[in-house]
Amino acid sequence: MARLDQGGGGIASIHDHTHDRVCPNLAGARVLLVEDNDEIRELVRHFMEDCGIQNITECVDGHDGLSVLDNRIDDFDLIVCDWNLPHVSGYEILRHVRMTHPLLPFIMITSRADYNSVIMAREDGVDAYLRKPFLQSELQDKILKVLKIKNP
Repeated sequence: MARLDQGGGGIASIHDHTHDRVCPNLAGARVLLVEDNDEIRELVRHFMEDCGIQNITECVDGHDGLSVLDNRIDDFDLIVCDWNLPHVSGYEILRHVRMTHPLLPFIMITSRADYNSVIMAREDGVDAYLRKPFLQSELQDKILKVLKIKNP
């Protein structure tokens, strides 16, 4: 079973065998993934691809994420974004998105576990909050929930 871990400088596995099926309802989803850590970004992309999502645009920092959103926000059905990003935080991206596209689903992935961060994100309209480390099945469940898709 794969788990998204940040510790130890590496990620041992990228597959969660408990969720070895593609959800056909996710095949057409268009996702913006904003994550600065190369290993974590690759792992999250693999998790989403294993769930059937093939249209994934990746950004390596908050500035890049905002630039893509400013030019192509209507190209996305979902944003999956880390909180702790260089240049512009995931929280700032969330606030920007909520001002322009308040209904665009937004999943915040983060190692932040303090209660105040969760409350801040919820108050500013985050649809789901996923704390690292997490399983592929947890990410898929959050995606299905925020996109309001029933799991087959």
